[in-house]
Amino acid sequence: IRKTWGNEKYVRSELNANIKTLFVLGTPSDPLTRERLQRRLVWEDQMYNDIIQQGFADSFYNLTLKFLLQFSWANSFCPHAKFLMTADDDIFIHMPNLIEYLQSLERIGVQDFWIGRVHRGAPPVRDKSSKYYVS
Repeated sequence: IRKTWGNEKYVRSELNANIKTLFVLGTPSDPLTRERLQRRLVWEDQMYNDIIQQGFADSFYNLTLKFLLQFSWANSFCPHAKFLMTADDDIFIHMPNLIEYLQSLERIGVQDFWIGRVHRGAPPVRDKSSKYYVS
């Protein structure tokens, strides 16, 4: 992400927009590799200064905590940011299209804007062994 769509220098020089790309994490959840992975994360953050980490297990089941951390951090450290986006590491963002779209919203004065995807027609998953289970 740092070398592709999330590259801040590219977005600034080629798309004339300022972005900050950050990586939000919990703590490594596997006790066998936790210490080694945590050392690597500390090294990576010292190198790039773009990791936000909090003390919850980084797992699918804690995505809500990760999401809340993103909002809380942005509110504290980027209170004047016009937009906040969250994406998983398996997502590709076409930055020219995104920047153009967000700038068009800004030009017409859109505020308090939320965008996402609603999965219409998908029944709730009632299988308790599924990670998508809802009660």
